[in-house]
Order: sequence, then structure tokens, then C-alpha cells
Amino acid sequence: MSRRRDWSPTGVLVPCSRVKLYRRTVPSDSKPEKVIVRLAGLPGERKESFPTKTAAKAYYARLTAAVGLGEDFDTGSFAPTNWGQPSAPEPADQPMTWLAWVCQHIDDMAAAGDKGKTKKSRHEALKVAVWTLVDDVPDHPGRDALKAYLEVVGDPVFVDPALPPTPRDAERARLRAERLAQLPDQVFARRGFGTPRRDVYLPRAEVLTAGEWLTEHSRPVASTTQADAKAVLTAYTFKLDGTFSASTTRNRLRNVFHKALVDAVVADLLPANPMDHLSLRTYASATVRTIDRRIAMDPVMAEAFLDHVDDPYRALAALMVREGLRPSEAVAVRDSWLTLPKQGWGEVELQHAVVAAGTRWTKEETLAYDENPPKWSDRADKPTTRLVPLSPETVDDLRAHKKAFGSDGEGRLFRAARGGPVNPTGLGRAIAAARDATFATADSPHFIAREDHPLRTMTAYLLRHTAASHALNAGVPPKDVADRMGHDVPVLLKVYASVIDADRAIGNQRMETYRANHRAAALQPLAS
Repeated sequence: MSRRRDWSPTGVLVPCSRVKLYRRTVPSDSKPEKVIVRLAGLPGERKESFPTKTAAKAYYARLTAAVGLGEDFDTGSFAPTNWGQPSAPEPADQPMTWLAWVCQHIDDMAAAGDKGKTKKSRHEALKVAVWTLVDDVPDHPGRDALKAYLEVVGDPVFVDPALPPTPRDAERARLRAERLAQLPDQVFARRGFGTPRRDVYLPRAEVLTAGEWLTEHSRPVASTTQADAKAVLTAYTFKLDGTFSASTTRNRLRNVFHKALVDAVVADLLPANPMDHLSLRTYASATVRTIDRRIAMDPVMAEAFLDHVDDPYRALAALMVREGLRPSEAVAVRDSWLTLPKQGWGEVELQHAVVAAGTRWTKEETLAYDENPPKWSDRADKPTTRLVPLSPETVDDLRAHKKAFGSDGEGRLFRAARGGPVNPTGLGRAIAAARDATFATADSPHFIAREDHPLRTMTAYLLRHTAASHALNAGVPPKDVADRMGHDVPVLLKVYASVIDADRAIGNQRMETYRANHRAAALQPLAS
């Protein structure tokens, strides 16, 4: 293998048919991912090392694309002849900026058919990156004005995918210009902070001026450094009001930014991903965390909580508390999915979940929600539906709900007052009212004085942890519990390790027996 480090071009070319590409993994190496280029008929090879598989894939994809386009390789650099030159028809004095790249990236990803929540998360993450990666000049228009502008231009634009790149980009620019021309006199910037909350609106002229400033001062993608990536990741650690964001939120935003950087490398806008050499522990934790055991209610407490849930939400809450459904799965339940015998256990076959994202992001512009597959059903080892047993108490609640409220024309059991699925806000209010009546009322037998106790701040999603706790402590096999909850077994055991008390009781009994036997054995010689 050639170990030289001077890969300067020599001008001697070989056709792409003589290029051989390889990817290797060397676990013991500090940079384990290797991409190797060999030229048939020539000695030596060029090996590039990368710390992550994603970075290696991006580099390998660039090489593969060059071979597919029939590009010649230089015998000195072992690389395509046009590397280091702009691959897009961008003028040399107008490099691709972060504003232009984010708009293009959002459009391309949305055209691939992403879910509504995914589009929303991508927009949320990349607009922070755009207003962070700007020139350091004194006439900055302010974050609120930039955010208001990005709320408009950062929305995906859908055009005919059959159009060539240049007409497609021109059509996207025209549609965004139409949006800006239709801005009202007062443009929404952000939600207000504190109490009373007053939302922030800005004059139309101020927002358009901020857009002109951003177009001029948005940093080029090619100039992005590790320090720039750190600045964006640091911005993700704070919410707009200055408080810390949740670690799960930071993970989500970080992954979106990383994907944008990877695609920039593939598009030859960046030589390498600046995030690949950063330690990400400071910015988010990618590990699955064990829940706080205090959030799981015991059976008596759970029934007391359900008694305080007002109709028409009681049966809906029972599906989460007793059976472990997610809120998005519970509100989607339809009459045809249910098997409700008069006695004994029933079952529900979940076929999709209802995820509220707003008409701005959903596939159907007239609907505020998407119907997504049940969680984990898109994995190869999982079916497309999920069968969840229903306890006799839940069966009774569902039968009573059907008798009192019936179902709509689509067979939906739980629906909003004006039709459609239950609004997450309405469900949250019902859960909060029942939570306060059970745990925050002084004369309640389950009153909890500490205001920071998890049960005093419990949300609808956290109700399902009670069902998992009951099943695991009852001795239900972990595989069965995982199937009910829509988890994999390793994830289930990691998340709910703290709520399993049955194993502790068994362990205590075995330790007591072990010590008693040894004490009895020690006394036998004395007795004889």
C-alpha cells in the first residue's frame, strides 16, 4: 500500500472503468471506518479514515457518484478530476449560503414524502441553524425578525419533480416570492413568554428588511467549521425563552442538523462533516433513559385516577393507564378494531396512530393530523398492526362509552366536539383535571404534598408507564409486555428497569432463605 501523503494531481488520467472502491471497518483503530480507492493496473491505493460510518458513507457516495457519471480519475490524487471545483452551476462569487441550502434541503426532503411531525422538526431545527450561521456585523435585525421571515420561506415548496434542476429552483423561488408578497401588515414572530402571555407580532416591512439582511449575510455552507457546528448545537440547548431544552429535543434537532451537513457533503458543498470530530455528550444524550419509578401508579391509585377522568375521556384514559397505549394510538381506536366480549378479556388491533401536526405540515392540507403506522411496525421483525389485550375493566369502559357516545361515520370512538380525532389540548386538560383531583387535593386519600412530584405534573403520554409497571410486576413475560407496549425487549427492560419490584421481592426471599440455612448449619455442631 502506498503510504505517501502528497495526493497532488499529476494530470495523468485513467477512465472510471479502472476504478475500484472499497469500504472497510477496523474496530481497533481510532478512526475505524476506511474508504479505499485503487486504480487497476497501477500500484498503491488511497485510504481515507473516518471516525463514523456516516462520514465514510458520505465520502464513498461521492466517489460512487463520480464513477457513475463516467468521470476520469487522476493517477496522482486517486480522485475524480473535477474534485475541488464547484459541481453546481453556482457562480464563483455567489457560493451556496445556509439560507439557500436549507430551503433546498427542506424542499427535497419534503418531496420524498416525510411525515408531518418530521417536516415540523426539520423546520424547527434548520431555522435555528440559519439564524445562527450569519456574519458578525453590527446591524443584526434581531432574532424575532429573522424567525418571522424563516417561518415563511422555510416552509416546504412543492413543485413538479420531473422538472430539471434549474427550472425547478426558479419555480421554488417564484412560489416563495408569492408567499412574501402575501404577508399581512402584522406578521407573527413567536409566542409570548411569562404571564400574561402576549404573542409577538412585527410589521411586514421589518420582516422583509430582515429577510434582505439574511440573504446578504447568511454564511456560505463551504465555510462551515467545527466552531460553527458547536455554535448551532449550543443554540439547540436553549429554548427561545432562555431556559434549557429537554435532552430528547436536543437529540432530535441535532440529528436534523447532522443530516443537513451529510447531504451538503454529498452535494460537494462541504469537504467533510464538521460534526464528525465533535464530542456530542455536551449537547445531548443518545442513550435510552430509565423512567422515574414514582411516575407509575399502583393499581388502587390508578383506579382512583380514572374515577376522576370525566366523560367522554374515561375510556380513552383507561386504554393508556391499563393497557399501555400511546395517546396517538388510543385516540385512533375505531369500532372495527375492537373485540369486546360480555365477559373476560378483549383485544384491540391497532392499525394506525393519529399524530397531530397542524395543517401546515400534514400530507392533506385540509387535515390537522397524519395517520401513521403504529410505532415499530415499520421494522422488518414487526407486523403492520399491533394486537393489544384489553382487561375486563377496560372492556366494560369501552362498552359503556360506545353505548353513551357511539361512533362517527368512520367508526372513530373518540372524537372532538366538531368532529375529527380528539384534540391533544382537550385531552391534556382532562388528564390535568383528573391528576389535580387525585394528587393535588388535600382531602384526597392519594394527596401528594410535594409539587415537584412526577405524579403532580403527569402528562397523557406518561400514563402508559403505569400499565408497563403492572404487567412486569405481575410476572408477564417481557416479550409479551414489549408486544403490548410497542417496544423491543431490550428497550423495554432499559426503560422500565426501575419499576420492577417483583424481582426485588423474590431476591429478598432468596437472600433470607440463604442466610437462614447458613445460620442453621452453623448451629448444628453445637446441638450435637
